[in-house]
Amino acid sequence: MDQKEKKIWQTVSIAGTFITGACLVISIFQFFSYKINEPFLVTRFDSLTINTVAFVGYLYLLLNPLHFTAHVIVFYVYGIGNFLDGGNVIGLICIITSAVFLYFINFFKKHMVLKIIAFSIIPVASVFMQIFFEGQLMFWISAMHIIGALFMMLLIFLLFYPRLKELGTQHFEKKNRFFFMHTPGS
Repeated sequence: MDQKEKKIWQTVSIAGTFITGACLVISIFQFFSYKINEPFLVTRFDSLTINTVAFVGYLYLLLNPLHFTAHVIVFYVYGIGNFLDGGNVIGLICIITSAVFLYFINFFKKHMVLKIIAFSIIPVASVFMQIFFEGQLMFWISAMHIIGALFMMLLIFLLFYPRLKELGTQHFEKKNRFFFMHTPGS
């Protein structure tokens, strides 16, 4: 990546550090506002844990903004934590963002189906944990929120796909035009 792209990812890391730092402070206040005898320890520590991981991850990314594996970990943990906490749409967005980073670093290049299944086990299990924490009705409401969010993402993809395909074709044609115009002997 060139220097301009590195600067963009450095800016993303700075913004992520401030956002996750604010979320961590809120989580600390939330942690101490819970009742001491909270029946589910997971719900008491969930927000604190995911925001601590995210903040530490973005502190690391301040030093190494192009280490996309750190983005994978941050978004994966954040997504799972939000599923456990009932924040299903944000959890889904985080898991998909994590998968996009994995795709970008060619993680899914070999044994794609097996890796997708392994990648999905913990998020799916954390959604099903909502049955025990919040009951079956809330689980089905959560499941429908996830399905609705997936549907909206599909609609966005369908709207942008023709334009992205067109841009990719134009980029390919420009590259080939440049190559053929600047070959030796022409």
